[in-house]
Amino acid sequence: MKNFEIVKALVGESVSEKDLEHIDCFYSENLGIFIPISGECGYAKKDNHIHPSYMVVIAFYRQAFYVLCTSGL
Repeated sequence: MKNFEIVKALVGESVSEKDLEHIDCFYSENLGIFIPISGECGYAKKDNHIHPSYMVVIAFYRQAFYVLCTSGL
């Protein structure tokens, strides 16, 4: 992974590239998006695994927008 030191600054020093082998990572100095794509996150199994979490929904059709907005999400 290019510039893995940025990932460590975002996630923690104990994370390794192997921990994220099943994760797509999009990151900059201030923001990281980590998306499981082919398996579980190895870092999640480590002790003291914590990080802020935000829900992002990407809707590909108009009906999904209606359901999300009327369901209180």
